[in-house]
Amino acid sequence: MGDPTSNTSYSDFTSASNLFYYKVLTIKNGEYSGDSNINSGYIKVVTPTLLAIPSSLSFTAVVGGTNPTAQNVSLSGVQTLSWTPTKTQSGLTVTKLPAGSYGVSAAINISGLAAGTYTDNIKITASGASNSPITIPVTLIISAAPSTTDTTPPSQPVVTATAVSSSQIDLLWTASTDASGIQQYSVFRGSTWINTTNGNVTSLSDTGLSPSTRYCYTVRAVDKANNVSGDSALVCTTTQASAGVTTTNVVSDTTWQSSSTAPSGWTLASYDDTSWTAAIEQTGGYCGAATKFIANTTAKYMWHVTNQYSSSANAYFRKSFTLSQTSTNATVYIFADNGYELYINGTLVHTNANSLVNGSSTADSINVDSYLTIGTNVIAVHGMNPGCAAMILVDLKFN
Repeated sequence: MGDPTSNTSYSDFTSASNLFYYKVLTIKNGEYSGDSNINSGYIKVVTPTLLAIPSSLSFTAVVGGTNPTAQNVSLSGVQTLSWTPTKTQSGLTVTKLPAGSYGVSAAINISGLAAGTYTDNIKITASGASNSPITIPVTLIISAAPSTTDTTPPSQPVVTATAVSSSQIDLLWTASTDASGIQQYSVFRGSTWINTTNGNVTSLSDTGLSPSTRYCYTVRAVDKANNVSGDSALVCTTTQASAGVTTTNVVSDTTWQSSSTAPSGWTLASYDDTSWTAAIEQTGGYCGAATKFIANTTAKYMWHVTNQYSSSANAYFRKSFTLSQTSTNATVYIFADNGYELYINGTLVHTNANSLVNGSSTADSINVDSYLTIGTNVIAVHGMNPGCAAMILVDLKFN
């Protein structure tokens, strides 16, 4: 095999095996001088072989979970060699084990990875090893996060409503609680949806409203699993009156509501008098023109039936009106055949059991400034008549 010259070295590039035997002979004048190894006649040379344990790595993880535990690979055949580990994927980190140990540690970062199977290889390259490089397959299986279905609706909001002007009501509600988190709030005026806010917004201004008008609201919450809360408790308020509106006199006429009975709460502004009937103008009797009792009035005599001469002893009247500003010197002028009780917003203001004296009495006058309020008010009158003709004459003047 060797060069038959005077060379004393030889390189063998054969790689078919990692175990080789060599014998060196000296030939002089065509004769062998003897073997180089007196024991076997051969020189035994062994080439290192790389071996990885385990020969492959497998990792598992869950989307959004923690990184899988790092795994080690032990290497043999590299103790006397210079060797290097390499890999391809950025999420795989490969480091050599500390001094005194031969092998590598593999760690995986799953951040941002979706469910699926991922593969890579760790390549170990060692100069002088018979089987360099060797490849260690790496597999990562990421499973989808377990499904957790939320079927519980959010808690109900608690709402407050404040009229800040004649055309705007501000709503404020407590934040609902829910395991999935709140996605949005739906706001209703009466039964009509008016707006939706994001889950982190707990207020709304309802604008473009009418002055001196009562509005009612509810709010419901929707969580991120689309569960819907129950409606909040109904909350109502009345917009402020329009500024600068002149208040006109309130006079008795057929726009008043009347009844022959007095239900509970009939003198209050909140009482619903839609089931009552319209007052009836009275034109007979001996009282004469209304201006006989109240100067410069447009008020009409009224009662709750047409035939005042066969009337019952009692009649009840109501008239609602709105004030846009605090009243000064508001005066009620009232005359009755025979007596009356006068109420403002549920408070008995004045009573006169016998307003009529031979048809020549003048109307009573009562200042009612302290009983009135900005917004909705009601004037209520109980007419008392023991018999014969019956009528009421009222004029609330704002001087």
